[in-house]
Amino acid sequence: NVVSNENFGFMVSETGAGTTWNGNSREHRLTPWANDPLLDPLSEAFYLRDEATGGFGSILPKPSPAGAYENHVGWGYSTWRARLLDLDVETTVFVPRTDPLKITRVRLVNPGDSPRRVSLFSFYRLILGGESAETTPHIHTGLDDESGAVFARHLMSPNSDCRAFAAVAGLESTPVHVTTDRRTFLGDADDLSRPEVVTSRHSL
Repeated sequence: NVVSNENFGFMVSETGAGTTWNGNSREHRLTPWANDPLLDPLSEAFYLRDEATGGFGSILPKPSPAGAYENHVGWGYSTWRARLLDLDVETTVFVPRTDPLKITRVRLVNPGDSPRRVSLFSFYRLILGGESAETTPHIHTGLDDESGAVFARHLMSPNSDCRAFAAVAGLESTPVHVTTDRRTFLGDADDLSRPEVVTSRHSL
């Protein structure tokens, strides 16, 4: 599914894999894309972890499926529904009509009687350009203390004043932890299906 407004958009497959771009979908990608429908590699991923048991799974079919997933595609959005860790999970991704934003909305419903404590994780591999070999060494990231958002920019780009960012909304009373170090998140195995931060049950 391809979703965009005039200046910003993303492409996503039924597995949740895809790419996000600003302006030009080839030269100004925020996250990489591989033209490989067989492997359908990921550059963006989301995980849910049960803090009581340590069980986890991805809220989209990749990279750590832990249940059955149902995908709905419509004009301007893609939605997945799943029963994950005995919770009903609905994930919708969309782009606002005019703003340069990709929004991922996650809704959790606990059908049981006992309270649940869970953690949500997100991962993004940034490219901020056309080819990762050219851009990755020049990507600078940082945390904005006032907003809590993580910002990134490509220092050698002609558009170096442009910044990508990621932020959490709707969880103002919930602690949010971030890292911009790939090894810290994934671990030495560099395995998106079992990120060390998720499997080790510790916060960043």
